[in-house]
Amino acid sequence: LRLMARTVQPWREDAPPAPMLATPCALDAVNLRSSSLVFEQKFDGIRAIAVVDPAHPLARVQLLSRNGNDKAAQFPDIVRALRELSAQVPVPLVLDGEIVALDHRGRPTSFTALQGRMHLTGARDIEARSATVPSALIVFDLLREGSDDLRPLPLAARRARLEHLLHVRTSERLREGTFTAGDGQHVLAQAEREDWEGLIVKDADAPYLSGVRARTWRKVKLHKRATLVIGGWTDPKGTRSGFGALMVGRPSDARGQPARVPRGSTATLCYAGNVGTGFSDATISDLLTRLRPLATAVSPFVDAPKARGQHFVEPRLLCEVRFTEWTPEGHLRHP
Repeated sequence: LRLMARTVQPWREDAPPAPMLATPCALDAVNLRSSSLVFEQKFDGIRAIAVVDPAHPLARVQLLSRNGNDKAAQFPDIVRALRELSAQVPVPLVLDGEIVALDHRGRPTSFTALQGRMHLTGARDIEARSATVPSALIVFDLLREGSDDLRPLPLAARRARLEHLLHVRTSERLREGTFTAGDGQHVLAQAEREDWEGLIVKDADAPYLSGVRARTWRKVKLHKRATLVIGGWTDPKGTRSGFGALMVGRPSDARGQPARVPRGSTATLCYAGNVGTGFSDATISDLLTRLRPLATAVSPFVDAPKARGQHFVEPRLLCEVRFTEWTPEGHLRHP
């Protein structure tokens, strides 16, 4: 009865709706046992509002980013999937979802894999990249179906309409996002096991508020941690004193292979990036006291980029770093 309390409104033929945005939230502020919450995977891709207008012989499709830019030309594989959907359900549709890159197993992968596709303009280049870096649209909300504006409805009602719409109509390029109601602990365990970027937590009774960053949608980042070796520091910039960042590494590369040491070199570390945030003034002072006695003119990295203002140390000290993911090059992202 609660789900039916809000009536469906007629869709207004105005500008396409802006996406509803989630408010950043700490994990410990979320009640993982709440029966009124819905838990979804946070994907690392391009947020997109898909506007599908039936037409002959092909439906008109837009993939609008948060800034209103149409990404349809860059993702023809997703456009084809949406046109196939329109052929089966020939009514106007507005979907909310995320464009993600797929790995060799067909699973959503890092945003870095999408970067090579985002700014291509030539049709031949775009199709070639589509073959090597396939993508998919993961749909998690339905805003319009036919003449109905579904945004005033509760999330649970919109999801029910979405499930009915996409039932047996999904494909490799068009997927329905999964969700779990009321069992956040199970979802969190899965997220940690499968290295998700984070969780999206939504109130099941919440309407869709276009263009609003609301508390009824929350996003929780799940950071990874790694113990790495300090191999040096960089000069400070701007108003910071002491050092700019720590240069860190590990004895193996991104695939776990031992560092390939050039003949005659004493280097032992694969470069993992620079860590420039998370320090208090007291921490910086303490670190410099520990690092300066270990200073050396010889780089401990087999592959670190050369730049001005680098100071190397003997690789004797460890640090724990929090970050979002490893890049394909084996470097830390957002450390």
